[in-house]
Amino acid sequence: MRIIKSLTAIVAAAAIILTLTFGAMGTEPVIGSDVAAFASQHNGCKYQYASKGPEKFDCSGFVHYVLGNFGITFGNSTSEYNSADEAAAFGTVINSMADAKEGDIIVWSSHAAVYLGDGECISAMNAKWGVCIREVEDFVDKNGNKNPSHFFIRPFGYADDASEEAVEENTESSKSQHLSFKERIEKRNREIVEFFKKLFMPVTVLFS
Repeated sequence: MRIIKSLTAIVAAAAIILTLTFGAMGTEPVIGSDVAAFASQHNGCKYQYASKGPEKFDCSGFVHYVLGNFGITFGNSTSEYNSADEAAAFGTVINSMADAKEGDIIVWSSHAAVYLGDGECISAMNAKWGVCIREVEDFVDKNGNKNPSHFFIRPFGYADDASEEAVEENTESSKSQHLSFKERIEKRNREIVEFFKKLFMPVTVLFS
């Protein structure tokens, strides 16, 4: 009877922990500054048309790759979000750089970039420049127009101001604030392993 109760408790705990783990990973709010920091790490990578990384990118592939690292699914091509109406399917549309924040996505008619704050962005420009950081206002489109009309998208899944402050206040350390999506999964997996080690300990003693 003790064995059955112990095994029942283990199964129930496993179901709860797996639900919490995989459910939480998909809903955990993303901090825009983390997205910007991760994107910046790829400064200098090469450009390749229709490539989504991890070493070569085109502009939409770069945005897709960066957001995908945080568990956010975004359009595969700028044609999917190059108008405000289409962009609304992927996040909140912001029309002014004054209201934009780090990690927001900048969209021109045929180009996309990750906003880094302070008027700068990073994108996979072309074969000549590759992935590079530059001023938003210095962007020149394929027709030679400097600083053409553009807007920003704050992807669904980003933390709002209140949530961002709460996340920062409750993180264990400044290092944990900048874990990538993959690193958060690995960290959670280690926690699960430790949990089950402790959970199985009574059963091990029972059979010994």
